[in-house]
Amino acid sequence: MTAINAHLKHYFSEDLPVLAKTLDGELYEKLGEVFTTLCENEIEFCTITQKRFDNLFKESSQTTKLCSATNESNLEQIARKLSRRLVIRERCIKSYENEMKMLQAGYVTPVSSMMTGSNHQIQQQQPTNSVS
Repeated sequence: MTAINAHLKHYFSEDLPVLAKTLDGELYEKLGEVFTTLCENEIEFCTITQKRFDNLFKESSQTTKLCSATNESNLEQIARKLSRRLVIRERCIKSYENEMKMLQAGYVTPVSSMMTGSNHQIQQQQPTNSVS
């Protein structure tokens, strides 16, 4: 019995802690290596991404400086084009309003629907007095 107790004491006091330390130590060392490698890779990727965004930011600031003069002229051209369209539409509307007034007054015969605003001509007639 004394030999068994001595053996158990030796096992619990010396062998078991050494075994636990060996098993746990390797696990923690391996996990530490994995997390260290993971963090190093993450830092490297973040650095690369930051450099790319810095380059993109520099290029975009240069692009807006180079293109600002051409964009202004393009906007002026678009504004002129739209204002011309607006004037043409307003003229067509006025023409159609005049035609409607003439039709309502009975002075004009309806124009064929094939005519457009550019070749639109109003045909005026004298009002007919029909005796029935």
